[in-house]
Formats: sequence, C-alpha cells, structure tokens
Amino acid sequence: MDEERSARLLSRSDTFRQSTGAWALRRRGSRLWRFKALDWVHSLVHIGSPKLLALVLLCYLVTVIFFSPWFFALRCRENRPSGLIGAFLLSLETLFTVGWGMRDPLFKACPEGSLLVLIESVTGAILDSCLLGILFARAARGMRRATTIIFSDKALLHKTTDGRLFLLFRAVEMRKHQLCDIKVKMYCVSENPLDPSKAVQV
Repeated sequence: MDEERSARLLSRSDTFRQSTGAWALRRRGSRLWRFKALDWVHSLVHIGSPKLLALVLLCYLVTVIFFSPWFFALRCRENRPSGLIGAFLLSLETLFTVGWGMRDPLFKACPEGSLLVLIESVTGAILDSCLLGILFARAARGMRRATTIIFSDKALLHKTTDGRLFLLFRAVEMRKHQLCDIKVKMYCVSENPLDPSKAVQV
C-alpha cells in the first residue's frame, strides 16, 4: 500500500519524513472543555497561534473597556475624562503606560482616581506576566527541537550467533552539539492484533 495514502496514527510529513507531532485522533465528549479548563495553562500553550493572539487581544480589550466607565464615573468631575472616548483612551494609556492624558496624576486629591489607576496597572502587569509565561513555554517546547534529530528510513534486522535479534538503524544530530545520555523508545503499532505465540522479542 502506498504510504502517502495509508492512514497514519502519527503524521510524518515534516522534513526528512520526521514527525510533526500531530496525532490522527479525535477527542470527543461533552465534558472535554472542563478537563481543558482545569489545566488552562497547558491548554493555552498548545492552542494555535491565531487563536492565542485573538485571545490575548480580547483579554486586553475587555480590560480596557471594563475600566473605561469607572474613569468616566469619577467623583472629581473637574479632572475626569470629558466623554466615554476620553475615558477609553485614558484606560488604554493607563494599562499600557504609553503616556498619560491627565494634567494632574493625583486627580486633585481624589483618592478614587489614584486607586483606579493602581488596580488597572496591577491588572495589566498580571496580564503581561501571563502572556510572557505562555510565550516562553511555547518557545521552549521540545517538539521543534527534535527536528534536527534525524534517523535512517531503512533498518536492518541482525541475528547474532546466540540467536538474539537486533533492530539496527542510525540516528544523528544535525547540529554541531553532540547528544549525551541518549534514551530511545520504540513503539510498534499494528492494525491487526498480534499473536503472543508468534511474537519475536527484539
């Protein structure tokens, strides 16, 4: 059977016929999202980049919009934004610290304004730290690191004089750094159940 047409459990469409890490599995279940929500950090690490970017933009946008009415409803009327657009821009400047549109940073001794700035600044710092952590975890994943480790597409079955069988193939690191303390695991996936009486230990 043509290998390209045959169904594979693990895709090998990467360079040098390496694995892309994509499993041909469909996970179904009405409670699947609950399990992902329990481990939301790794769920965010493994989602696609467009979805992650859209989620990050949504989180920042919701934060800016949430604080905008509070800036507009400040008690100190002489120093509050003139309208909702001004409140939105003030909330945006406070969250991203790109400048500040208020003449008096103390809101003319209005404690509510200073407290609101403090809360939104801390919220922005938490969002920034979460985003940096997720981006670092995505960059440090070992899947792409394995792309420079290639192995031969042909193997030999060697039988020693004492009757033991060995499966021989070559693996090499394409980078100049050598691999140390290598541990290799191999799995056999069969479409038909194997007969234990006919199994050969390799």
